[in-house]
Amino acid sequence: MPFLSPMEELIQEEAREQGRQEGMVESLLQILQIRFGELPPEVLEAVHGIEEMDILNLLFREAIAIASLAEFQVFLTSVKTSVE
Repeated sequence: MPFLSPMEELIQEEAREQGRQEGMVESLLQILQIRFGELPPEVLEAVHGIEEMDILNLLFREAIAIASLAEFQVFLTSVKTSVE
């Protein structure tokens, strides 16, 4: 295993984190599509715009249990508003 400088290690960790974030976004959208069908563009844009893993995890859990896409949209708006 080659030696990595601290900067290379930081870049590598950031790349891994970005990969995890992108995977979570795709998983979240997949769950929503399976449960509720085609998603409106505003939901797609809002979910793609979230970078915080803790928020994505919260949304993921909510997507599994929530009763409707409309309820998820309300929850998504409230979460995004509280973060901004």
